[in-house]
Amino acid sequence: MRYRFLLNTALILLFGIGYSSLSFANQYESELVDNASIGEYGTDIALDSNGNAGICYYDAANQILKYAYDDGNDWATETVDNRGRDDKGQYCAVIFDDNDHPHIVYYNVTRGEILHARKVNRAWIYARVDNQDDWDIFLRATKRISIAKDTAGHIGIAYYDSTDRDLIFAEWDGNRWATETVESDGDVGRYPSLAYDTDNLPAIAAMKYTNASNAVLLYISHNGFDWQAPEIVAERDWSGAFNSLKFDSNNIPHVAYQAIDPNGIQSMNYTNKVGGEWKDPLTLNSGAARGASVGTFCEMAIGPDGDAHIIYRYYFFSALFGSAYYLRISHLYDVRQSSFQNMWVQTDNLRVSVAPRLHYAALALALDDNHQLVYSYGEENFHDRNYSLYSGRLASWSPMIVLLTPNAANRRADGDRMEITWTDFDPDSNAQIRFYTRDRDFNLVWAGETVDEDGANRYELNTSNLQRGSYSLLARISDDDFQTFSDSVPPDQFIVENRNPGRPTPAGPVEGERVGVGRPPLIFGPASDSDNDPLTYEVEIYADAGMNRLVLERQGIEGSGNEIRWVVEGDLADNTTYTWRVRSRDAAGATGPWSEPRSFSTFINNAPGVPVLREKPLGKGEGAATGEEEDIVLEIENSADEEGDAVVYLVQICADEACNEVIRQIENVDPDASGLTRLSIDPAGFDEGEYFWRAKAEDENGESSAWSAAGSFSVSGLKKGDSGADSGGEDAEGEDSGDDSGDDTEGGITAVGAAASGCHLSANGADSPSGFPVFILALLTLFVARCRKQR
Repeated sequence: MRYRFLLNTALILLFGIGYSSLSFANQYESELVDNASIGEYGTDIALDSNGNAGICYYDAANQILKYAYDDGNDWATETVDNRGRDDKGQYCAVIFDDNDHPHIVYYNVTRGEILHARKVNRAWIYARVDNQDDWDIFLRATKRISIAKDTAGHIGIAYYDSTDRDLIFAEWDGNRWATETVESDGDVGRYPSLAYDTDNLPAIAAMKYTNASNAVLLYISHNGFDWQAPEIVAERDWSGAFNSLKFDSNNIPHVAYQAIDPNGIQSMNYTNKVGGEWKDPLTLNSGAARGASVGTFCEMAIGPDGDAHIIYRYYFFSALFGSAYYLRISHLYDVRQSSFQNMWVQTDNLRVSVAPRLHYAALALALDDNHQLVYSYGEENFHDRNYSLYSGRLASWSPMIVLLTPNAANRRADGDRMEITWTDFDPDSNAQIRFYTRDRDFNLVWAGETVDEDGANRYELNTSNLQRGSYSLLARISDDDFQTFSDSVPPDQFIVENRNPGRPTPAGPVEGERVGVGRPPLIFGPASDSDNDPLTYEVEIYADAGMNRLVLERQGIEGSGNEIRWVVEGDLADNTTYTWRVRSRDAAGATGPWSEPRSFSTFINNAPGVPVLREKPLGKGEGAATGEEEDIVLEIENSADEEGDAVVYLVQICADEACNEVIRQIENVDPDASGLTRLSIDPAGFDEGEYFWRAKAEDENGESSAWSAAGSFSVSGLKKGDSGADSGGEDAEGEDSGDDSGDDTEGGITAVGAAASGCHLSANGADSPSGFPVFILALLTLFVARCRKQR
């Protein structure tokens, strides 16, 4: 029965410049594979096409090579090579061919040979790759064999010839091994690591050793014809031990390696080659003091998305905790950028031993295109000095997200939008992302929309509802409807700066309107402001449609409500077309866009002309007209209005020529179209004597002319409406003979068209023929009454 135990991610704070460290709940399953004493330098792991792991390992107690295979249910172990009494199996390396047959290369220390074993039809077949006469015990750690396979199925290995101090490459063509020297200048080839690029060309990273304090890490590639001149990957300190070389799908080489500084401080480092140049190395972990072991037994795998995953050992000793051993995996995301500034790192502790009891070595790591990550390691118990073989698998990847913007260089919202960019990782490709800000009570507020993880890593957050200020931004990624999720570490806050206010809306004068005053009111609707700032307004008036000739501008116009009205300061020219526009300004001085321009034309309203009175009103008699028994007809010669406005007249009848005492005022008299306007005045209610009258004109815009010169008329004799006043009796019909006089007195004015019909009879009967019969007089009285009604 297989036994597994789960390991959750432990947060490791990586103190470095240029990248973020993260903690997420990755879960690992680890289990014991074999209790054999595997030895410090004897294990490797590989995955077949089904994602099942195979491990080669050195049984140090029996000095034989063994192999374990996980068929998905349990581990099966077997002996690969125990032939004779030779010490075989150290520094083994394993890989599967295209038929899922395992191939293992390893050392026969006794004979100084590099051997090859492959399993076909359940049987192991052996071959010799090369003969190494010198097996220097002090160079044991440098003699690792590195194995790799190209997409055509060719298997290659790289190793260090400790006799000649050269770097060797060998390739298996299916029947035999062909070897060649890659580099022989100096002591070169320690800690070799072989990989094939996307063009199926081999490349090797290896150390060039000078002395105990001087070593550089080299990269040597093949161009299809020859091995190229070595490139220096790292020369800082003593570099290149335990290195691991891999290519990603974009043909970018990645290298992880150990370095030791002049003070003996070890560190775990990483770099890659982008744009033809190797980047300055990035330190993932560094020992706190001399004697700490960091980066030994390093191995790296590259995921299908180009992310790097590195397993390594970390050991330190402190007076407080004593010895502490860590088995770590660092996950490096977004590493293919031109610099490491925005890359991010997650480090998981697979195993931790604080007591000086367990020691980890012989590390190996493999990762397939489906993000199946497996590893193996030896765990040494200090009591019996034996290593047990363990294997593990990353059982559950946690989706991860890191914000790239906002950051220190780009954290200001642009208008009402903040562009968010990020990098994420979710092997299941079904995660969703949400963004949150915090309110003033530090509560999370969901902002924006839910974004699919497998879409473009770019989103524009609408910030129009946020007032200016600084806001934190949190991204959450989840692959199960946000029941569990991982939070990002925002690289910075974003800032909503003062936003420009909106655009006012012109309302009046409307386009093309003629205004009859020199200081017209300009009317516009208010602008909006996202920051709720108080606004003032700025108006410009131009004397041309192209807005080239500015004639008036005003700032600081205040107003509120749904309509703002500002009266032009200073008279505008008459008969001119003007174009105006308005914009808003907030308290911080930010201005909004100008409104759409509007045009209007001006004309200065002039008063109508002074009306002219006819010299004498029409009436009976010579000379001055009299009001005897007939209406007084006043005549006005119509006045003119320059603008063609509609005109009415105001007429006053006065007791004196200066019109200090107005007896009667007649308003809103419409002019007659003939050019001569007549007013018919009933003399009833006037005493006998002389009267004066005058008129003035008013246009539709309220402008009035001056009063005309005063005219006069006189009233003599009995006034109309007094007929029968002295008789005190009734007519023959018994009706009051003066029943219509009240109507004439009340009206006082009749239109010219309603003049007397020519019926006439003296009201006092002085002209009645004497001796007329009474009934004839009654008929005449009735006739007179009807005549009056006709008027």
